[in-house]
Amino acid sequence: MADPLLQGRFPVRCLHQAIAITAMCLQEQPKFRPLIGDIVVALEYLASQST
Repeated sequence: MADPLLQGRFPVRCLHQAIAITAMCLQEQPKFRPLIGDIVVALEYLASQST
């Protein structure tokens, strides 16, 4: 799922969490999808963990 050009140089845990966030956003029922603000907070947290 990750860009091959990264050559494995990324935290795998963060990739798994990003995929989980993506899966939540793809819920068929809109009421089960997270709010955009919650997505932003989660992605900002992941970005801070990967540096």
